[in-house]
Amino acid sequence: MSNFLGMALRYRQEEAETFVALRGVGDCSIFEAKTRMEKGKPVRGTSCSEHWAQDVAELHPDLTLIVMGGAFFNEKACDPAWQASYEKRIFNLADGMGTNAGRIVLTRVPYPIKDWRHGNVPARVDCFNEMLERAAQKRRWPMLDLMGHVCPTPACRVDSNGHPIRPDGLHFDGVGAEETARWVLRELKRFAREEHDAGL
Repeated sequence: MSNFLGMALRYRQEEAETFVALRGVGDCSIFEAKTRMEKGKPVRGTSCSEHWAQDVAELHPDLTLIVMGGAFFNEKACDPAWQASYEKRIFNLADGMGTNAGRIVLTRVPYPIKDWRHGNVPARVDCFNEMLERAAQKRRWPMLDLMGHVCPTPACRVDSNGHPIRPDGLHFDGVGAEETARWVLRELKRFAREEHDAGL
């Protein structure tokens, strides 16, 4: 989700008079990469967050938008112990990025649709978003309400200007994602203005 949404933002950056650096990594976890054995040889996994500190040190963004798209697929998403470890990891990563990250913005993620929505996935999304909201409140980070924008009801908005917003039911892609990208960029610019006005 984060990678595709980031690409949609990149396509709209000029009209928003801003610059979007896409550093999303798909199909991984924000936890530290673990080494597993395959055919008797150690294979190191990937971590979505492996280069966060390096990325912000290179880019020095005004805002760092963090979108954790698929973590709610974890069966432990509603488990308090898992949530506590996830929150701790977010805070450790934020501290590691330091002031180079600018203002950190967390994202409430929308329910998936189509084949991605099965079993208790919607309930896990709710649990995951509640954990992210608590984390944002503790650090006084702005929260981008992507859930409220894309899914004002549990059925979610499916099309935009006659095109699917998330063609595969999860990832923002194609013409249908343009309106969402414009909305995200407007929200981020609003957060930046509020920060400037508050002298943060």
